Amino acid sequence: MKRPLAVLTAAVGVCALAAGVESTALLALATGLILLMAAGWSGLVLSTRRLGVERTISVFEVQEDAPLRVHFTVQGATWLPVTVEVEDHRGGWVKVDDGGAWLELHVGQPGAYWLQPSRVRLRDVSGLFQRESAAGRAEPLLILPVPVASPAIRAVAPGLSEDLEPHGVRPYVPGSPFTRVHWPSLARGAGLHVRQVAPLAEGLPLVVVDTVGAGSRAALHWAARTAAGSVLTLARNGGCRVLLPGDPSATSVFDSGHAWRTVHRRLAKLDPSPSRLTRPVGMGTAALRVSAASAPSVPAPALELPTGILGRD
Repeated sequence: MKRPLAVLTAAVGVCALAAGVESTALLALATGLILLMAAGWSGLVLSTRRLGVERTISVFEVQEDAPLRVHFTVQGATWLPVTVEVEDHRGGWVKVDDGGAWLELHVGQPGAYWLQPSRVRLRDVSGLFQRESAAGRAEPLLILPVPVASPAIRAVAPGLSEDLEPHGVRPYVPGSPFTRVHWPSLARGAGLHVRQVAPLAEGLPLVVVDTVGAGSRAALHWAARTAAGSVLTLARNGGCRVLLPGDPSATSVFDSGHAWRTVHRRLAKLDPSPSRLTRPVGMGTAALRVSAASAPSVPAPALELPTGILGRD
């Protein structure tokens, strides 16, 4: 309110001066300032009743190295003479025009979060008055860990059947070995597919994720990224089983499909475990134990969450 009060004080002063010196020019100037303020205030009040800002989130889960895209559009009487802006969640403001506005939010660390309503600012054309409101509602976000492959993981999982006949085919995904490409499918025009070889029941490697002794959230993030890379590498090369904290049995993952996505989401939500995991009987030879207690001691860079994004407790 400092700027409107200053303008109003100036208008009253000019008006008093005009009356004292009997100047019509000064009186017109004072009248113009008062009318400008009245028009700006009236337009702003009307806009708060007739305008709204809608927030849309394209996807609610992204990998930590990818931005979260948020779109804002103005709803209602868009012809009103006001400027509509939304906070960029970094302390700045972005104008929302007729085509809307896009924001890209970078969280930068895995976990479950809440995106709070975004601040909206309406300003009259003179910039004297403004009002704030909110767009959207509190919405859950899931930031997935970037898979970081461990050099200790073997390129081909042990215990796979060497049958030349495929046990079904599936669409090719990046990272699948070309030695398993099913060329007849490509020749028939069905696109690039790979053969699915049958794993032996007891021969799949096991990835054990252990969060006992995690000294910090950064250690859990390291374990999540390392486990994700190990599981994805093995899954694309024949399959593996994954034992996560709290699970009575391991989950089988054979490719980058539904099972992998489920494991990936759970790795994003790792918490310290009260007791150490052990390899269940009959689960095959463990390919890797990913222990949060063994995370590198190098301090993780301090990452400040964007304004309005809250992490879980």
